Amino acid sequence: MILMGHPGGGRTVVCQLAARLSPSKPITFHRLNVKARDEPEAIESEFSRLFQVCLEQPGVVRLVMVNLDDIAETEPNERLMELLGGIIAGEELGVLFCENTSTEQQTSSKTAEGTDSVVSTMDSWQKVRANLHFVLCLPLNVAAFRTILQRYPSLARVLTVDCMHDWPEASLLEISKKYLLKNVPLDVHIQGAEADSSVKKTRRRESLIQSTEDRLQIATHDLLFRIHYAVQTEATLPTAAKRNIIAPCSWYFELLDTFERSVVVSWRVLGSE
Repeated sequence: MILMGHPGGGRTVVCQLAARLSPSKPITFHRLNVKARDEPEAIESEFSRLFQVCLEQPGVVRLVMVNLDDIAETEPNERLMELLGGIIAGEELGVLFCENTSTEQQTSSKTAEGTDSVVSTMDSWQKVRANLHFVLCLPLNVAAFRTILQRYPSLARVLTVDCMHDWPEASLLEISKKYLLKNVPLDVHIQGAEADSSVKKTRRRESLIQSTEDRLQIATHDLLFRIHYAVQTEATLPTAAKRNIIAPCSWYFELLDTFERSVVVSWRVLGSE
């Protein structure tokens, strides 16, 4: 997929949150350190290291973020775009990156029937490709996206099947709910002694209608969305008449991350008093 935004606007946080909130299996976030002015050898070396990690950890899914902000100032790196297009289109790149690795690591292992099994280059590449998901970060610049669209139409077509300019309130509230329930527990515990005992015990504050944690969760989701909507309206009002091709909202994810860090700091302060 493609994420467009300003540098420091929260695109990295979006990718990190997407990896952390995966419901099915754990996802590892990986940043591909490549630039538009890098030599082809440097690009291939970076991809080779990525594929090597994927081979060593075959069961781990990786969300790979590729930052292309510098294409607003210079030409896209041909080798980088060629490799990205080949991987996303499903081309066989094992000959380039997995052949040497598999040759060095070829070992014979006895199966139940007593035959030898050797890992082939094609099998190695399939393992690598099955665990890779790419996110391309572009600057919030129409010319940058147009460059990708004109020079690499097949790549752009695959990455922009479902485009959204903004996220509806229901989607943001659902994201907030899942994130906070997993990372920011808001349940309130109270201490008190039972009627027939003087020993104080800690228990959760429950209600027959709605627990304190439920009320805090609902109020927090609503507050975060109102903050997000107010900031978004204020920021986008001057450019409301201009056309944006793709501008996925990332401020909300940055807000969630900031809220979590603020709560953790507050807990530490209260705990030290």
